[in-house]
Parts: sequence; C-alpha cells; structure tokens
Amino acid sequence: MDQLGIDVQVVYPTIFIEQVTDKPEIDVALCTSYNRWMADIWQQGHGRIRWMGVLPLLSMQDALDLLPWCKENGAVGVFMRPIEGERLLHDPYFDRLYDAVSGLPLCLGVHVANANPRERDLLGQRVAWGGGFWPFLTPVVGACHAVITSGLMQRHPGLRIGFIEASGSWLPRVIKDIRRRAEGRKLPEHFLEALRLFVTCYTSDDIGYITQQAGAGVLMIGTAYGRQDMSVELDAMRTLGERGALDPVVAQKIVDENPRALYGL
Repeated sequence: MDQLGIDVQVVYPTIFIEQVTDKPEIDVALCTSYNRWMADIWQQGHGRIRWMGVLPLLSMQDALDLLPWCKENGAVGVFMRPIEGERLLHDPYFDRLYDAVSGLPLCLGVHVANANPRERDLLGQRVAWGGGFWPFLTPVVGACHAVITSGLMQRHPGLRIGFIEASGSWLPRVIKDIRRRAEGRKLPEHFLEALRLFVTCYTSDDIGYITQQAGAGVLMIGTAYGRQDMSVELDAMRTLGERGALDPVVAQKIVDENPRALYGL
C-alpha cells in the first residue's frame, strides 16, 4: 500500500460474488465466519484496511443483528450483489436493511456479481470466452438504472451506494436513457451526485467525458488485488495522476475525496 500510494484499502470478497448457499442457516454461518476473519485483519491493519460486511440476506433478522457488530469492527459498508437470489436491489424486502445501513451510517457496495444461479448459468455458459461480462457485469448497469428510476434513494435519503468493478464507460448511456424517460420532469444536471451514487472506473475509461456527463463527484478508483483479470490496476493511482489531460481537481476527487465520501472515511 505504501509503495502504491494508498492510504486506506477497502476490501471486497470474491467468493461471495455468486450465491454460496440457498440455506439460511448456512448463510448465517458463512457470513459470520467471514466477517470475524475480516475484523481480525482490520485490527492487524491499524485502521488502514477497512472492509465490506457480508450479511446473510436469506435471513433478514440475522442480517440486521449482525450489522452493528460489523460497524464496530472496521466495516465501512455492506457488500451486495445486483441480483440477490430472486430479488433485485429495489425490492421492498431490503427496506429494513437500507434503513439500518443509513442509520449507522454505512454504505452499500454493489459489486460485479450475480447471486441467481439459474440466470448466471444461462448467461455465462453460452459463450466461448468473456463469460463473465453478461452474467456479472451487465447486472451492475441494470441495478444502477433501477436504483435511480425506482425512487429507492428518495425513500432512503441517508443511503449511499457504490457500483464496483464494472468500469464507468456505461454511465453516459444510463444517464441519457434516464433523461429520455423522465417525460418532461426536470432532473438535476448531475443527478447521480444528488442521489449519492458512486461508480468505480478504469484508468482507460474516457474519464473527462464521463465526469462531464455524470459530475466530478461520482467516479472512484478500484484496483482488484489478488487475482489476474481485466479489473487489476495496481498502478491506478500513479497512472491517473500522470494523465496530463485530466483536471488535477477531478483526479483528486477520484482517488481520494469521492471514495472518502462513499465509505465515510
């Protein structure tokens, strides 16, 4: 972290990007075990390694009971998948969770993932390569669109949501679509900022154009440590800082101010 210029790392899990069980009691055990492990890592990291709590969403009361413990032991938010079993993020089933998350306060991190095995298998096994694009990445785009158009953020005015590891190139298309569907209703110029929504980008994205469309308070950097895939950008901080055409004020927001705002750091 010191070598890469990182002050604080927020850790997301990989094993939970798919549904690991359909049994609530096993979900409780696995989530509790993972959170205890991350709490131990947080203590060893002296505050520089923070993490996203993983909750047993098959049992909402158990999820709500576990949430304060996660907050007390270094979690800055709750990890969620854009499709949670048979439910989407704007399902009323999650309203109690969102109220609790807002009240602590924590945030939601909607990571590239898919917790619907039937849909994941249908979309992921019918292509020769790049099989993660359809079942894992595109649900993030749909989730962001639905979060905005469903009125979720207005119903939970303290909620902050980040959409993680799906790049930011799709944002202008979502923004254009939502404006066309607004049917004459006036939207703020940068309505994602107004709704407390954040999106991680790649350094290869057209960041200047995206920030022009979405606002400077939306994009963040994510790096994906621990494995080799298209999301890994270990030199992201340095690469972004060296892009001469990018406004230094915007660059500072992406690598520091925006993630601090999302994660409450």
